[in-house]
Amino acid sequence: MMNQLKSEPRAKAGEMRSPAWQCGVLIAVFSAMLCLPVLRGGFVHTDWVRIFGIEQDAAEEAADETANPYEDINETGQSGPVQVSPHTGPLRPPLFTYAIRAAAPMFKNNPRPYHAMNLVFHIVCVLLLYLLILAATRHAVRVGPWMWAACAAAGAAVFAAHPGATGGAAWLWVMPQVLAGVFLLASTLLFLQAARNPAPGLIAAYPVSLVLYTLGMFTDTGVLFWFLVPVAVALPLAQNRRTVLVRAVPFVLVSAAAAYLYNTWNVFGGGFNAVSFLARIGAYMQSLVVVWKIPPVHPAPIPGADTWAAIAGAASVAGLTLVMLWGMIRRLHPALSGVAAWLLAATASHALIEQPFLADAGPYLAYAALGLGAAVVGAVAAAPRGYKLSRISAAPMVLAALIVLAALGMATREHMFTFRSDSTFWAHLADDTGREPVVLFQYSRTQMQDGNYAAAATTLAEAFDRAEGQPGFQRTLAQTMLLLALKLYDEKPQHYALSKQFLVKSVNMNPRYPYTYSAMAGIYMDQEQRYLEAYIDMLIARELATDPAPMERGLAMVLQRAAGKGVTIDRAKGRARATKWLRDIGVFKKTDKLQPDPDQEQGQEQDPAPGAREAVPEPAAEQQ
Repeated sequence: MMNQLKSEPRAKAGEMRSPAWQCGVLIAVFSAMLCLPVLRGGFVHTDWVRIFGIEQDAAEEAADETANPYEDINETGQSGPVQVSPHTGPLRPPLFTYAIRAAAPMFKNNPRPYHAMNLVFHIVCVLLLYLLILAATRHAVRVGPWMWAACAAAGAAVFAAHPGATGGAAWLWVMPQVLAGVFLLASTLLFLQAARNPAPGLIAAYPVSLVLYTLGMFTDTGVLFWFLVPVAVALPLAQNRRTVLVRAVPFVLVSAAAAYLYNTWNVFGGGFNAVSFLARIGAYMQSLVVVWKIPPVHPAPIPGADTWAAIAGAASVAGLTLVMLWGMIRRLHPALSGVAAWLLAATASHALIEQPFLADAGPYLAYAALGLGAAVVGAVAAAPRGYKLSRISAAPMVLAALIVLAALGMATREHMFTFRSDSTFWAHLADDTGREPVVLFQYSRTQMQDGNYAAAATTLAEAFDRAEGQPGFQRTLAQTMLLLALKLYDEKPQHYALSKQFLVKSVNMNPRYPYTYSAMAGIYMDQEQRYLEAYIDMLIARELATDPAPMERGLAMVLQRAAGKGVTIDRAKGRARATKWLRDIGVFKKTDKLQPDPDQEQGQEQDPAPGAREAVPEPAAEQQ
């Protein structure tokens, strides 16, 4: 009963240990060299939310590499924690949160230590996958020691070079998944070792495996179904299946406890439904092959989720479940059931979690399953007749492996560049999501922060056109265009003409926003001394404002400034143009009239003649 796994060695232990160690060192060096560019990366928008639990705007107020991002100075002058975003707070699992809080006083706002730590986690995951492949395939593949180690190293290299996995190393948003991968891969390896070799020296392997599994469950919220993996890998080789199943019960209980805790935090989303769940699985399965795109995953629930993605997700769940059960029941190759369980557990667990952004990196551990499958396929293809391997059969395999790794490496380099800064992140995400208006809005904000004002205005205009049917969001875009114009005018007053063009675009987006007109009046008055146009815009702003008092003071300022310069404003003409514009945008009815000027009595108000009113062009049309 103690010997639960078939353990007929196919080579001496010493002969197998040497190539295994050498290939392990090689794969570690390969992973490190491939991912070194991540150390030059900075923080992107999602990183502030994941690591510090605050929105980027709040973080930028004190974006000093020597500052503590968890502390802020409130209005009373006392130090206190920065407010955590209520929508993204539940996505910060407890163990990861405590670890990051411990590291924050040392790392401050310097992104390089965080990237270095994440890179180390990724390399450890690659090595653990390599060891797991060796342990799972040692007695099931008929190849020599060197070919066995080389196939395992090639499988680990596929995982190390896959853009989805390296995205986890480059994108700090995925750091909880990478850290959970360390715990869960180590737990699975020890579970398999304890089941294969019940020697006294490995008596602590199973308890340590359970502890590591518990740590993994509370490090990332998207790994709840991982208990399927150790069972699926060990069960096909077990002589006594009952012991393996009994040992898996505590793993299931830990997952259930974590699920209950996360459910109280509303991690799964208030409107979860089966269609969105299956559509996410379909998107994640697609990301395993479509390596040049970030998988688009809309926040749950998905309004009008992609039907084909949901169908693909349902087919994936059914197919993987059947393969997993068939492999375990028929005692087939452990990697057959292991890969199926691995993909099912990783994608289904990650699909449960509500994502606050329009895309994420996908399930990090699912890419490791590709490495396991690639290693087994290579080993089986390498030895169709036991240990016999000719140069003719080896050459195509080596060439195919090099081509695959080279293609993945090229895609990985481009993928890592995506997370270099906010600009590269949102630019890539905009293309991957089909120019989604919300992503374009975020991209324009990044361009504005970088000083690319003309590009930001173009992006905002595109987002406005694509947001047709979303009036609330279009108003937000119009206000952002106004902020863009004000920011440019404050920083570079000499470029007031460009600021005025942005204000015209903002008026065309939302002609009923009063502050756009008051900003336009300021440019007319301060830069061009066109007091009539300033007078017209302030009349319009006063009528549109919910609180007309500030606009009334602005109108009085225009009149006083014009009088001080000796300029006579044709008020009748100005009031006619303002009245016509207000009627054209639907604010005034035909009988409505403007309020009197600040220096006029109510009885002195006169409506301009219709003929003059009709002869005056619209303000926006004239400005254009």
